[in-house]
Amino acid sequence: MTDVKAKRDWALIAAGIIMIVCAAAIAAFPGFTLITVATFAGAAFLVSGIGNVISFIKLRNANNASIWTLLYAVLDVVVGLMMLLHPLASAAVIPWLVALCFFVLGAYEFVAAIKMRQIKLSSWSWTLVSGIVNIMGSVILFMFPVFLASMFSIMVAVRGVSMIVLGSAAGKYQA
Repeated sequence: MTDVKAKRDWALIAAGIIMIVCAAAIAAFPGFTLITVATFAGAAFLVSGIGNVISFIKLRNANNASIWTLLYAVLDVVVGLMMLLHPLASAAVIPWLVALCFFVLGAYEFVAAIKMRQIKLSSWSWTLVSGIVNIMGSVILFMFPVFLASMFSIMVAVRGVSMIVLGSAAGKYQA
């Protein structure tokens, strides 16, 4: 019998670290144009999506993952590629696109936290906090799109930490 608790999901952890680096870069250079922010955002969404697709494939049988998990990961990849391939178009709509994506992510994390608590997974509380922060941030961004760089930096950092926490606890999810 293997020690399940020692296992980590290194794809999620690596994606989380890259997300935090992207968040730091966004925070360090808030004067960049929306085109530059769109490029950073595109890279962050792409990395997040790829990390979550890999995680879904690796853990789909072990934790009975929902198809919604995979669909959200694919959405991240598509949004990331769109932003990287069309930065000018992205710059015009990025505040609302980012707000929408983080609202969906926050709602998903909120529901996931409730389910995680029901099956007594210890990381449920972090997932709940992450979901609430994402929803609150998305509402503020819908109302005040000028705060994109600051809000985006915070939301990307929260998502990165969330991925690291979940990746570090992945052994608890495997049968």
